[in-house]
Amino acid sequence: MKVMLPEWKKLPTDWIRSKQENSNVLRSMYWSNNGASNISALMLYIVLSQNANSSPDKKFNEVGCCFITYDTFSDITGLSRSLISKGLNTLIEFDLITKNHLGKQSHYKIKNYEKSKWGKVPYAGLYDNAGKEINAFSSFSLRKKIELNALKLYLLYIAFRDSNTNYASISYTKISEYTGLTRNEISHANSFLVALHLIEIRVGESIKELNKPMNIYRINHINPYHHSGSRPNLR
Repeated sequence: MKVMLPEWKKLPTDWIRSKQENSNVLRSMYWSNNGASNISALMLYIVLSQNANSSPDKKFNEVGCCFITYDTFSDITGLSRSLISKGLNTLIEFDLITKNHLGKQSHYKIKNYEKSKWGKVPYAGLYDNAGKEINAFSSFSLRKKIELNALKLYLLYIAFRDSNTNYASISYTKISEYTGLTRNEISHANSFLVALHLIEIRVGESIKELNKPMNIYRINHINPYHHSGSRPNLR
């Protein structure tokens, strides 16, 4: 029986969209420097965003908080306890989360959750029927640079997705500015995301540059019936 999960949750995006050199996290996550830890960090940030509270509740007076055990992290992502620890430490080092303790239980808070602009990260559609594992993550070996590149692009497209059109329209030049990837790396990482059924790509027209065709990127599992076929006025 499929567990009933929300279609999406908020994912803060100010840290993704920042153009400031000292706060451009995606550009700073190099494969040559702790590549597996950086992959783990981005996987865990997605999971934390999916589980964070968007309003105060009985457990937390603040928003952006959640309890998640290492066992749960491991079930969802397939990561070892060592990589979970390294990934969480990476998020802390980049000032994206804080880790606190209530008794013997750790809880996490996403920094700037209440202040940041946000995008929709898919929730229910990413998981298996039991609602315990993100299907796409089972294909990650943590040994390939393309996996880090793909997660960078996935989060970038979430950040730049337009709620009116339901897609992200961003040029390779801009993608490179935000992620540090070369055109060849972008192309290969896009193909990887498509193979994992995380995004769909088609050539469209930039609304701001009407005569300059570029790829448009749809995040799978977000508003699946909102597209140019259902709404012909969408480009």
